[in-house]
Amino acid sequence: MTASPLRSRRIEVPDSSATIQDYYEERGWTDGLPVVPATEEGVLEMLGTFGQDPSHVLGVIQPRNAPVTLEKIAVNAVMAGCRPEHFPVVIAAVRAILQPELID
Repeated sequence: MTASPLRSRRIEVPDSSATIQDYYEERGWTDGLPVVPATEEGVLEMLGTFGQDPSHVLGVIQPRNAPVTLEKIAVNAVMAGCRPEHFPVVIAAVRAILQPELID
């Protein structure tokens, strides 16, 4: 079995749409709209369209000074319901908001 290239922690949640939505809401991971569970398969499919190392850092985002990796962007894109073919547009948008001119 090949080790996954993903580094994000895994969370086991009962396979129930309501339970998953409640779990996400309790942690502030949603604005109240439905969220797609970010399965390893879904994240890998999203990353497959981009073709770079998932740990590649695009920059640092505020307010937490957190590194922005392709993997974390893919996780969020899956949760938002983004289709893999649109992932390059999401990457372009994230690169744009990481420009110093927009941060100040």
